Amino acid sequence: MDDSNMNDSRKNEIMDLIEVITSKLMVVNERSKSRLFTIKKTLDSTDPHHPMYADLVKESEKQEIFFEKVYTITDLSNRIIEDFERQSNSKLCFSDEGKKDRELLIQQYDKLMKEIKQE
Repeated sequence: MDDSNMNDSRKNEIMDLIEVITSKLMVVNERSKSRLFTIKKTLDSTDPHHPMYADLVKESEKQEIFFEKVYTITDLSNRIIEDFERQSNSKLCFSDEGKKDRELLIQQYDKLMKEIKQE
């Protein structure tokens, strides 16, 4: 296998991995959005003097932060996919900038998965 075929093969493997991560993130994103909506709806219908109100506020804030993290990682992942598609015949995918984006995505994804497991 020559270098260009190996690069194409590697590019495809990376692309497949990022697409899998993105699809999983989209599912987590939808679940997070749904949970946030439910919490906010419950919060809106709860009397502020109710003993559970403070807990609902904390949970709402926590869920908003989680949702923002998931959204940010999903957005980064989608941008990487777009870059891959736009530059599919170029070596930009393997540039230092592309590598940094992929490493950042993996770090954020790992951190997010740890947070999910803690919940």
